[in-house]
Amino acid sequence: MQAIRLVKLGCAAVLAAAAVPSFALNLTIPTSYIQANATLKFSSDAQQALSAVGISFQAAGSTTDLGGGAYNMPISSMTVDVFKLKPVSGTSKGAALKVNSGFGGSLSLANFTLDFKNNQVLADLTTSAGTTSKFAVYNFNVSQPLSVNLKGGLSLNLSVDQLKLTQQASDVFASALNIPSYFVPALSLLNFGGIDAVVSPAIRWGGISAAPVPEPSTYALVGLGLAAAGFIARRRSAARA
Repeated sequence: MQAIRLVKLGCAAVLAAAAVPSFALNLTIPTSYIQANATLKFSSDAQQALSAVGISFQAAGSTTDLGGGAYNMPISSMTVDVFKLKPVSGTSKGAALKVNSGFGGSLSLANFTLDFKNNQVLADLTTSAGTTSKFAVYNFNVSQPLSVNLKGGLSLNLSVDQLKLTQQASDVFASALNIPSYFVPALSLLNFGGIDAVVSPAIRWGGISAAPVPEPSTYALVGLGLAAAGFIARRRSAARA
């Protein structure tokens, strides 16, 4: 009953948004149990430069090492302005990376969030000094805005690139990883690569390892979010025609 009420309320909100051009409708879609993944791919320049000073990355938590400097991070939730078809944020709760240095230092990054308001990658940063939640690690550029693919089943896609350490992150990396002084100025200039995110309605069997068993209302929100995005996309396609 609760799931049905959520769907009815959500559909009413979507219809209201379609009728009022300036209306913003942010909807958070829980994606732990559908195929929603973000692929972080480090650039070849970053891999070579970091390897030269003994810095390496190790998958942890729900992150999977795909090889070649690429890591898959399951997306646990995504917030979208379904009327404007613009992403607000995306979270990979449980995903983590350990960063090790050949000079004896280390740090870890966990629970990643793409913040599209500030165009930053946030993560829980842990060093020997402790943990800082939602630390701004990278600035990024949106290379492919959120797109809705209506062929072969509804899916959402977006990409960001030009991942560059924030100045604060550059300072923390240099200190925590004991990076040689001659390399420190290059840290904030280095293009670390990009992230591709894809959300589809296919079931993720077993979900994310850290995810709780979903309630029926969770499935309703997933369906509502994808249906809302599809509704707006079809409406815009029809308007262009």
